[in-house]
Amino acid sequence: MAYFGENAIFAWAQANHDNSSMRDSYNMTSVVDIGTGRLGFNLATAAPNNDYAFCALAGNVTGTTTSGRTINNDATMTTTYFAIRILNMNGGNAVIDDSLINVIVVSDT
Repeated sequence: MAYFGENAIFAWAQANHDNSSMRDSYNMTSVVDIGTGRLGFNLATAAPNNDYAFCALAGNVTGTTTSGRTINNDATMTTTYFAIRILNMNGGNAVIDDSLINVIVVSDT
């Protein structure tokens, strides 16, 4: 049974930075490669405001990710767009493209 309402999952996606595609998603229209280690996500339905929260994980789709990652907000959030920057913590915090990116957006409805 799906849950809709206050603080529900508003959108999610599993993306591939290697070819700027989404393997699957809910309430996301596209992912955009905006630079090395940087991805933008477009929401299909606008959030009621830009005070939503998102979290993301990144790594390798085919095996174990051996270096830690940190994900940072990379742009001003709007009601229909947010961006992330992926950093390789074991590589001097260098930006890195990953083949597996998972994002979840939680918002008021």
